[in-house]
Amino acid sequence: MKKTDLKNAGIFIYACEGTKLRRDHRGKNTFVYALDVTNSDPYIISIYVRFLKEILELDHKRIKCQLFTYDKRLESKLKEFWSVASSVPVEQFQKTILLSAKGSKYKPNRLGTLKVRYSSKEDWKKLDKMLKKTMLEGAMTMKKIKNIIW
Repeated sequence: MKKTDLKNAGIFIYACEGTKLRRDHRGKNTFVYALDVTNSDPYIISIYVRFLKEILELDHKRIKCQLFTYDKRLESKLKEFWSVASSVPVEQFQKTILLSAKGSKYKPNRLGTLKVRYSSKEDWKKLDKMLKKTMLEGAMTMKKIKNIIW
């Protein structure tokens, strides 16, 4: 994948699946600057982690992961699977969240879901600037399309 493709993919993955800026209620006028993405697709997770490492050039050792699963018995195998998929060592995984089934007809994803976690105000601002620039370019394209149609 070319760097520009990886950059655009990472930006759109974050735009669609990422944790947005939110107020931190533990302090006055403080915010959580999270570059978190949660997804059950190993390809999405793989691309996003590559984006964090290769495009944003984040500190690899500060990238954390958290597994969400319905089956405690598979926890170690799932951590191993997601570690390979994400290129994040199992040692950087946080406590697994065990979910309860929603109903008898509900079929949970057997791979679980992975949250990639990274927190940094400086890096969040860098990503936000990239996102706004990409969205502005997209808005300009939409304006051109509307002018053609109407």
